[in-house]
Amino acid sequence: MREAEVRRESGRDCGAMDIITTQGLTKAYGATRVVDGLDLRVPQGSVFGFLGPNGSGKSTTMKMLLSLVRPTNGSIEVLGTPMGRGNGDGDRGTRRRVLGRIGSLIEAPSVYPHLTGNENMRIQQMILGLTEAQVRRALEIVRLDTAGQKLVKQYSLGMKQRLGIAMAIAHQPELLILDEPTNGLDPAGIEEIRELLLELAGEGVTIMVSSHQLAEIERMIDTLAVIDHGRLMFQGTKAELFQQATPDLLITTDAGVVRRRDVPADATPYVVTELVRAGARIHEVRREQQTLEDIFIELTGRGGAL
Repeated sequence: MREAEVRRESGRDCGAMDIITTQGLTKAYGATRVVDGLDLRVPQGSVFGFLGPNGSGKSTTMKMLLSLVRPTNGSIEVLGTPMGRGNGDGDRGTRRRVLGRIGSLIEAPSVYPHLTGNENMRIQQMILGLTEAQVRRALEIVRLDTAGQKLVKQYSLGMKQRLGIAMAIAHQPELLILDEPTNGLDPAGIEEIRELLLELAGEGVTIMVSSHQLAEIERMIDTLAVIDHGRLMFQGTKAELFQQATPDLLITTDAGVVRRRDVPADATPYVVTELVRAGARIHEVRREQQTLEDIFIELTGRGGAL
Protein backbone atom coordinates (compact mmCIF):
# COMPACT_ATOMS: atom_id res chain seq x y z
CA MET A 1 0.00 0.00 0.00
CA ARG A 2 1.29 3.44 -0.92
CA GLU A 3 2.39 5.80 1.87
CA ALA A 4 -0.48 8.21 1.10
CA GLU A 5 -3.02 5.38 1.33
CA VAL A 6 -1.52 4.19 4.63
CA ARG A 7 -1.77 7.71 6.08
CA ARG A 8 -5.36 8.02 4.89
CA GLU A 9 -6.42 4.66 6.34
CA SER A 10 -4.55 5.04 9.62
CA GLY A 11 -5.89 8.57 10.09
CA ARG A 12 -9.49 7.64 9.32
CA ASP A 13 -11.94 8.17 12.17
CA CYS A 14 -14.69 5.57 11.82
CA GLY A 15 -17.09 8.00 13.49
CA ALA A 16 -16.16 10.89 11.21
CA MET A 17 -18.82 13.46 10.45
CA ASP A 18 -20.47 13.71 7.05
CA ILE A 19 -18.92 16.63 5.23
CA ILE A 20 -21.79 16.73 2.69
CA THR A 21 -25.40 15.78 3.40
CA THR A 22 -28.47 16.26 1.23
CA GLN A 23 -32.08 15.46 2.02
CA GLY A 24 -34.69 15.04 -0.68
CA LEU A 25 -32.47 16.94 -3.12
CA THR A 26 -34.43 17.43 -6.33
CA LYS A 27 -33.89 19.32 -9.57
CA ALA A 28 -36.68 19.42 -12.14
CA TYR A 29 -36.77 21.04 -15.54
CA GLY A 30 -40.44 21.21 -16.37
CA ALA A 31 -41.91 17.74 -15.83
CA THR A 32 -38.48 16.06 -15.96
CA ARG A 33 -36.73 15.33 -12.67
CA VAL A 34 -33.02 15.24 -13.36
CA VAL A 35 -32.28 14.66 -9.65
CA ASP A 36 -35.06 12.98 -7.71
CA GLY A 37 -35.15 13.05 -3.90
CA LEU A 38 -31.45 12.40 -3.37
CA ASP A 39 -30.18 11.73 0.17
CA LEU A 40 -26.37 11.81 0.03
CA ARG A 41 -23.79 11.44 2.78
CA VAL A 42 -20.11 12.07 2.06
CA PRO A 43 -17.92 11.14 5.07
CA GLN A 44 -15.13 13.48 6.06
CA GLY A 45 -11.70 12.21 5.02
CA SER A 46 -13.02 9.85 2.36
CA VAL A 47 -12.46 9.50 -1.36
CA PHE A 48 -16.09 9.34 -2.39
CA GLY A 49 -16.99 7.93 -5.80
CA PHE A 50 -20.13 9.40 -7.36
CA LEU A 51 -21.21 7.01 -10.11
CA GLY A 52 -24.03 6.76 -12.60
CA PRO A 53 -24.74 6.41 -16.33
CA ASN A 54 -24.78 9.39 -18.69
CA GLY A 55 -27.76 11.57 -17.86
CA SER A 56 -28.17 10.14 -14.36
CA GLY A 57 -27.87 13.55 -12.66
CA LYS A 58 -24.26 13.43 -11.41
CA SER A 59 -23.11 16.76 -12.84
CA THR A 60 -26.35 18.51 -11.88
CA THR A 61 -25.98 17.27 -8.31
CA MET A 62 -22.39 18.50 -8.09
CA LYS A 63 -23.42 21.89 -9.47
CA MET A 64 -26.15 22.16 -6.82
CA LEU A 65 -23.59 21.36 -4.11
CA LEU A 66 -21.50 24.25 -5.42
CA SER A 67 -24.49 26.64 -5.65
CA LEU A 68 -24.12 26.80 -9.43
CA VAL A 69 -27.62 25.38 -9.92
CA ARG A 70 -30.60 26.12 -7.67
CA PRO A 71 -32.42 23.03 -6.33
CA THR A 72 -36.13 22.66 -6.98
CA ASN A 73 -36.64 20.99 -3.60
CA GLY A 74 -34.65 19.54 -0.76
CA SER A 75 -31.78 20.71 1.41
CA ILE A 76 -27.97 20.75 1.23
CA GLU A 77 -25.48 20.96 4.06
CA VAL A 78 -21.77 21.31 3.32
CA LEU A 79 -19.03 21.46 5.94
CA GLY A 80 -21.69 21.58 8.64
CA THR A 81 -23.43 24.61 7.13
CA PRO A 82 -26.88 24.72 5.45
CA MET A 83 -26.49 26.01 1.88
CA GLY A 84 -29.86 27.73 1.47
CA ARG A 85 -30.39 30.26 -1.30
CA GLY A 86 -32.57 32.88 0.31
CA ASN A 87 -32.56 36.53 -0.64
CA GLY A 88 -30.70 37.81 2.40
CA ASP A 89 -27.11 39.01 2.40
CA GLY A 90 -26.47 36.62 5.29
CA ASP A 91 -27.29 33.62 3.14
CA ARG A 92 -25.03 34.81 0.35
CA GLY A 93 -22.22 35.60 2.76
CA THR A 94 -22.52 32.15 4.36
CA ARG A 95 -22.38 30.44 0.98
CA ARG A 96 -19.31 32.45 -0.03
CA ARG A 97 -17.49 31.49 3.17
CA VAL A 98 -18.29 27.80 2.72
CA LEU A 99 -17.43 27.82 -0.98
CA GLY A 100 -14.09 29.39 -0.04
CA ARG A 101 -13.28 26.12 1.74
CA ILE A 102 -14.08 24.01 -1.35
CA GLY A 103 -12.05 23.36 -4.50
CA SER A 104 -13.79 22.15 -7.65
CA LEU A 105 -13.25 21.11 -11.23
CA ILE A 106 -16.51 20.72 -13.14
CA GLU A 107 -16.18 19.58 -16.76
CA ALA A 108 -13.15 21.12 -18.54
CA PRO A 109 -10.67 23.34 -16.65
CA SER A 110 -11.30 27.08 -17.07
CA VAL A 111 -7.87 28.13 -18.31
CA TYR A 112 -6.51 30.65 -20.80
CA PRO A 113 -4.65 28.68 -23.50
CA HIS A 114 -2.72 31.70 -24.79
CA LEU A 115 -1.15 32.22 -21.35
CA THR A 116 1.44 30.08 -19.56
CA GLY A 117 0.60 27.80 -16.67
CA ASN A 118 2.25 30.27 -14.29
CA GLU A 119 0.23 33.18 -15.71
CA ASN A 120 -2.99 31.24 -15.26
CA MET A 121 -2.03 30.60 -11.66
CA ARG A 122 -1.24 34.29 -11.14
CA ILE A 123 -4.80 35.15 -12.19
CA GLN A 124 -6.07 32.63 -9.64
CA GLN A 125 -3.73 34.17 -7.09
CA MET A 126 -5.20 37.65 -7.62
CA ILE A 127 -8.81 36.42 -7.53
CA LEU A 128 -8.39 34.40 -4.32
CA GLY A 129 -5.71 36.47 -2.62
CA LEU A 130 -3.24 33.57 -2.52
CA THR A 131 0.33 33.75 -1.32
CA GLU A 132 3.35 32.91 -3.46
CA ALA A 133 3.92 29.86 -1.28
CA GLN A 134 0.39 28.57 -1.97
CA VAL A 135 0.85 28.94 -5.73
CA ARG A 136 4.23 27.18 -5.67
CA ARG A 137 2.88 24.38 -3.50
CA ALA A 138 -0.10 23.77 -5.81
CA LEU A 139 2.12 23.55 -8.90
CA GLU A 140 4.54 21.24 -7.11
CA ILE A 141 1.72 18.93 -5.96
CA VAL A 142 0.46 18.48 -9.53
CA ARG A 143 4.04 18.28 -10.82
CA LEU A 144 3.81 21.31 -13.10
CA ASP A 145 6.43 23.44 -11.35
CA THR A 146 8.92 22.83 -14.18
CA ALA A 147 6.33 23.33 -16.96
CA GLY A 148 4.91 26.61 -15.73
CA GLN A 149 6.63 28.67 -18.45
CA LYS A 150 4.97 26.75 -21.30
CA LEU A 151 1.84 28.08 -22.98
CA VAL A 152 -1.21 26.11 -21.91
CA LYS A 153 -2.13 25.50 -25.56
CA GLN A 154 1.06 23.43 -25.75
CA TYR A 155 0.00 21.29 -22.75
CA SER A 156 -1.21 17.72 -23.15
CA LEU A 157 -4.77 17.03 -21.99
CA GLY A 158 -3.39 15.46 -18.82
CA MET A 159 -1.31 18.57 -18.08
CA LYS A 160 -4.38 20.78 -18.57
CA GLN A 161 -6.34 18.61 -16.14
CA ARG A 162 -3.50 18.86 -13.61
CA LEU A 163 -3.42 22.64 -14.02
CA GLY A 164 -7.16 22.73 -13.38
CA ILE A 165 -6.64 20.71 -10.21
CA ALA A 166 -3.78 23.04 -9.16
CA MET A 167 -6.17 25.99 -9.49
CA ALA A 168 -8.74 24.09 -7.43
CA ILE A 169 -6.37 23.19 -4.58
CA ALA A 170 -4.19 26.31 -4.41
CA HIS A 171 -6.21 27.80 -1.54
CA GLN A 172 -5.83 24.49 0.36
CA PRO A 173 -9.50 23.46 0.48
CA GLU A 174 -10.97 20.97 2.93
CA LEU A 175 -13.22 19.50 0.25
CA LEU A 176 -12.48 18.82 -3.43
CA ILE A 177 -15.35 18.17 -5.89
CA LEU A 178 -14.21 16.80 -9.25
CA ASP A 179 -16.46 15.92 -12.18
CA GLU A 180 -14.73 13.55 -14.61
CA PRO A 181 -11.12 14.63 -13.85
CA THR A 182 -9.73 11.77 -16.01
CA ASN A 183 -12.04 12.34 -18.99
CA GLY A 184 -10.17 11.89 -22.28
CA LEU A 185 -6.86 10.97 -20.66
CA ASP A 186 -4.62 8.12 -21.78
CA PRO A 187 -3.66 5.40 -19.24
CA ALA A 188 -0.55 7.30 -18.11
CA GLY A 189 -2.58 10.48 -17.54
CA ILE A 190 -5.25 8.56 -15.63
CA GLU A 191 -2.61 7.05 -13.37
CA GLU A 192 -1.12 10.51 -12.74
CA ILE A 193 -4.49 11.88 -11.61
CA ARG A 194 -5.18 8.83 -9.43
CA GLU A 195 -1.82 9.12 -7.68
CA LEU A 196 -2.39 12.85 -7.20
CA LEU A 197 -5.82 12.36 -5.64
CA LEU A 198 -4.53 9.66 -3.31
CA GLU A 199 -1.75 12.00 -2.17
CA LEU A 200 -4.27 14.77 -1.48
CA ALA A 201 -6.50 12.34 0.41
CA GLY A 202 -3.46 11.28 2.43
CA GLU A 203 -3.11 14.91 3.51
CA GLY A 204 -6.68 14.93 4.84
CA VAL A 205 -8.61 16.45 1.91
CA THR A 206 -12.08 14.96 1.40
CA ILE A 207 -12.58 14.19 -2.30
CA MET A 208 -15.85 13.66 -4.15
CA VAL A 209 -15.12 12.42 -7.66
CA SER A 210 -17.21 11.20 -10.57
CA SER A 211 -15.65 9.14 -13.34
CA HIS A 212 -16.62 6.82 -16.17
CA GLN A 213 -13.37 4.87 -15.63
CA LEU A 214 -14.86 2.21 -13.32
CA ALA A 215 -11.78 0.02 -13.04
CA GLU A 216 -9.68 3.07 -12.21
CA ILE A 217 -12.05 4.66 -9.72
CA GLU A 218 -12.36 1.32 -7.93
CA ARG A 219 -8.66 1.63 -7.06
CA MET A 220 -9.01 4.99 -5.30
CA ILE A 221 -12.40 5.20 -3.59
CA ASP A 222 -13.42 3.89 -0.18
CA THR A 223 -17.05 5.10 -0.13
CA LEU A 224 -19.44 5.64 -3.02
CA ALA A 225 -22.94 6.33 -4.24
CA VAL A 226 -24.54 5.00 -7.42
CA ILE A 227 -27.42 6.95 -8.95
CA ASP A 228 -29.63 6.26 -11.96
CA HIS A 229 -32.30 8.56 -13.40
CA GLY A 230 -31.55 10.93 -10.52
CA ARG A 231 -32.36 8.34 -7.84
CA LEU A 232 -30.02 6.74 -5.32
CA MET A 233 -29.39 3.05 -6.08
CA PHE A 234 -26.65 2.39 -3.51
CA GLN A 235 -24.68 4.29 -0.90
CA GLY A 236 -22.01 3.01 1.48
CA THR A 237 -18.46 1.73 1.61
CA LYS A 238 -16.85 -0.19 -1.21
CA ALA A 239 -16.63 -3.21 1.09
CA GLU A 240 -20.38 -3.04 1.77
CA LEU A 241 -21.10 -2.90 -1.95
CA PHE A 242 -19.09 -6.02 -2.67
CA GLN A 243 -20.60 -7.84 0.32
CA GLN A 244 -24.02 -7.41 -1.28
CA ALA A 245 -22.87 -8.98 -4.55
CA THR A 246 -22.80 -12.77 -4.88
CA PRO A 247 -19.50 -13.89 -6.44
CA ASP A 248 -19.83 -15.57 -9.84
CA LEU A 249 -19.65 -19.37 -9.92
CA LEU A 250 -17.07 -20.67 -12.44
CA ILE A 251 -17.05 -24.35 -13.35
CA THR A 252 -14.35 -25.67 -15.69
CA THR A 253 -15.42 -28.65 -17.80
CA ASP A 254 -14.07 -30.49 -20.84
CA ALA A 255 -16.20 -28.22 -23.00
CA GLY A 256 -14.94 -24.99 -21.43
CA VAL A 257 -15.82 -22.68 -18.56
CA VAL A 258 -19.41 -22.33 -17.38
CA ARG A 259 -20.11 -19.02 -15.59
CA ARG A 260 -23.22 -18.68 -13.43
CA ARG A 261 -24.24 -15.43 -11.75
CA ASP A 262 -26.31 -15.03 -8.59
CA VAL A 263 -25.84 -18.62 -7.43
CA PRO A 264 -25.69 -18.72 -3.60
CA ALA A 265 -22.99 -20.86 -1.99
CA ASP A 266 -25.44 -23.49 -0.74
CA ALA A 267 -26.79 -24.00 -4.28
CA THR A 268 -23.37 -24.79 -5.78
CA PRO A 269 -23.62 -28.60 -5.27
CA TYR A 270 -26.92 -28.68 -7.14
CA VAL A 271 -25.48 -26.80 -10.13
CA VAL A 272 -22.48 -29.15 -10.26
CA THR A 273 -24.75 -32.22 -9.96
CA GLU A 274 -26.91 -31.06 -12.86
CA LEU A 275 -23.84 -30.60 -15.05
CA VAL A 276 -22.52 -34.08 -14.15
CA ARG A 277 -25.91 -35.59 -14.93
CA ALA A 278 -25.79 -33.89 -18.30
CA GLY A 279 -22.49 -35.66 -19.02
CA ALA A 280 -20.02 -32.89 -18.21
CA ARG A 281 -16.61 -33.76 -16.74
CA ILE A 282 -15.79 -31.26 -13.97
CA HIS A 283 -12.18 -30.13 -13.56
CA GLU A 284 -12.53 -27.10 -11.27
CA VAL A 285 -15.18 -25.24 -9.28
CA ARG A 286 -14.40 -21.77 -7.96
CA ARG A 287 -15.86 -18.40 -7.07
CA GLU A 288 -14.88 -15.09 -8.65
CA GLN A 289 -15.75 -11.71 -7.10
CA GLN A 290 -17.67 -9.45 -9.45
CA THR A 291 -16.01 -6.23 -10.57
CA LEU A 292 -17.35 -2.79 -9.82
CA GLU A 293 -18.51 -2.65 -13.44
CA ASP A 294 -20.47 -5.91 -13.04
CA ILE A 295 -22.22 -4.60 -9.93
CA PHE A 296 -22.85 -1.22 -11.57
CA ILE A 297 -24.61 -2.89 -14.49
CA GLU A 298 -26.76 -4.91 -12.10
CA LEU A 299 -27.73 -1.80 -10.11
CA THR A 300 -28.56 0.39 -13.10
CA GLY A 301 -29.45 -2.17 -15.74
CA ARG A 302 -27.21 -0.24 -18.09
CA GLY A 303 -23.79 -1.14 -19.38
CA GLY A 304 -23.10 2.07 -21.24
CA ALA A 305 -20.59 4.76 -20.40
CA LEU A 306 -21.02 6.64 -17.16
